Amino acid sequence: MSNNVVKLDILPVDTHNINTLGLADISFYPVGVSVVNPSIEITPPSFESITRPFAAKMLTIFNSNQLGITCEDGSQLEELPDGIWKLKYTITPANLYFVEKSFIRTEKIQRDWGEAFLSLELGCSRVGNDRRKRELDDAWSLIQGAIADANECNDIAAMKKYKLAAVMLKNFKSCVWDAV
Repeated sequence: MSNNVVKLDILPVDTHNINTLGLADISFYPVGVSVVNPSIEITPPSFESITRPFAAKMLTIFNSNQLGITCEDGSQLEELPDGIWKLKYTITPANLYFVEKSFIRTEKIQRDWGEAFLSLELGCSRVGNDRRKRELDDAWSLIQGAIADANECNDIAAMKKYKLAAVMLKNFKSCVWDAV
């Protein structure tokens, strides 16, 4: 790669907050290049795309208000949805300088998995714990597989794994503990 070529790139960053999305500009800008009109188009799953100004060479945090997800007056933030998110980062001239990416967000299902794990660890009954731990391991493997598939642009396979893990966790939570 020539040192005089702009190479745009963005990276989703874990904010450890289910209400926010962190996006970092990890682009390469040659010395002396002015970044003009950086913007990002974000398409959350099941929502329309929205274009926002984007801070070049920085980390930008978005919430449900900024992404057009919050309903009504927007006074309360909503959890951002899990699923495949699509991103397009551009600088002027946008027909020459842009990058498109997608990723899978798994914040909600990871929270569900953590709650299921804690219920297992804190439960009174030890009957069937080994089997239930294996069920959680299987669900975790599916979540990680969904992330791996999404990283390889296999969105359909990623969502199949995600949905199967969600069903497994739902079934896990609805299972009644055996009496001791």
